[in-house]
Amino acid sequence: MRSSQNWETRESLCCQFWEFRALGNPPCSTPCSDSSLQSVLEDVPEELSCIFMNYYQRATSAAVLGDQICVKLKETILQSVYNMAAKFICDQMRAKPPFNGNRGDLEKHILKSLAEQEGDKEEKFNNFLTYMNQLKIHFENFIRDRVRQYMAAENPQAASVIKEHIDHKQRIIISAAEEARNEVKLISGDINKWLEIFSNSLVDELGDTKVHLSGNVTKGVADYDFLVDVIKKELLIVMFREKPEEILIKHFCRCCWKQCPFCGAVCTNSQENHTEKHQTEFHRSSGITGRHFRGTKEFTIDFCTTNVATDNLKFSAGIPEKYYLYREFWTAGGDYAEWSISPDFPSPVYWRWFVCEFQENLEKHHNKTFTGRGEIPSEWKRFSQSEAVASLGINK
Repeated sequence: MRSSQNWETRESLCCQFWEFRALGNPPCSTPCSDSSLQSVLEDVPEELSCIFMNYYQRATSAAVLGDQICVKLKETILQSVYNMAAKFICDQMRAKPPFNGNRGDLEKHILKSLAEQEGDKEEKFNNFLTYMNQLKIHFENFIRDRVRQYMAAENPQAASVIKEHIDHKQRIIISAAEEARNEVKLISGDINKWLEIFSNSLVDELGDTKVHLSGNVTKGVADYDFLVDVIKKELLIVMFREKPEEILIKHFCRCCWKQCPFCGAVCTNSQENHTEKHQTEFHRSSGITGRHFRGTKEFTIDFCTTNVATDNLKFSAGIPEKYYLYREFWTAGGDYAEWSISPDFPSPVYWRWFVCEFQENLEKHHNKTFTGRGEIPSEWKRFSQSEAVASLGINK
């Protein structure tokens, strides 16, 4: 024992030690600096120094163990919260347009947004091209934009439910840690027993979360109160893992994406690998895809639903000098054989309005013209944007 210390100094140093002990933190987390800690250890009586260092080592071991436990559990904890939160948001969004119907209904909302978009005409036309040529990508981007808009708006109910779920998971983990602490103290168990009790008590809530740690991490851990405190501080839930838009994309985009070989309209079947023939609600004017009369630059503007009702009209399926009757289009094989096209199915106002609205853009893009046999009928030019949107038959 260091007899050179007077009682007043010894008492002051003891107070510093017990004040540090009461903080319940290792030195690196306290206001004490490394130099001040060293000063205390140099001047404190020998028996108190041993107690101090013993506590410090136990607290540090508990801090490391608590951190490791939370690192190993966070993946499971977070995934549970992410899934719940994302599902909750999706359920809210699917309760109203544009997500409260099937994929075909969603496409109508996409067409509506394209018709009503603002800005430069060339830019608007390019957005239509993305929709027609990269339909799945356009769907996904549309869904992401709508989810971002939803998340940017004030949604107190969603925030409240998510916070409650996070708080619930945190309470379960902390309660399990406290119960394990109490039981281990009661039976004088070691840290391995604590880990066993802790992991087993989480099975019903989080599944198999058994934590396997090396002996180096668990060695010397005996301060279970401090261990519980560390776990409380480390449980921070901050973000989504599977984003809400990804769940909606899975729902609406795991479907058929085959396009009509004549006009490019997409199949509306909600099954990705369906066995029935492809069908669509709205076929388009075939000139939109660049189809033209052989040997000319004149667009063909008729709808394929009109062409398949004719008796003698023929088309080429890409093989020179080989032609097929439209009314027997499936005999061309390949993609043609996989489609069912109803003759004289009403052609929507929407695509007739589109041809008129973007006539110059289509001519420039395909290097073809709406002249001669491909001249646009005068009655098409009377349709307004609002009539085009109304023709989609969107349910309110």
